[in-house]
Amino acid sequence: QNFQENRIDGAALPLLSEDHLTGPMGMKLGPALKLRAMLARKLGACTVCLHCAHCHQ
Repeated sequence: QNFQENRIDGAALPLLSEDHLTGPMGMKLGPALKLRAMLARKLGACTVCLHCAHCHQ
């Protein structure tokens, strides 16, 4: 619901930082980090992950 209220679409989603997600979006840090890692993995931009086995299966 917060994503809709803040008009976060597919183009804006990868631009969100942990601060955006945990602040205005109201997410807990763990889920915010997992979301960012999943997006980085899907988009092939691993700037937020440590290239661990969990992300690169």
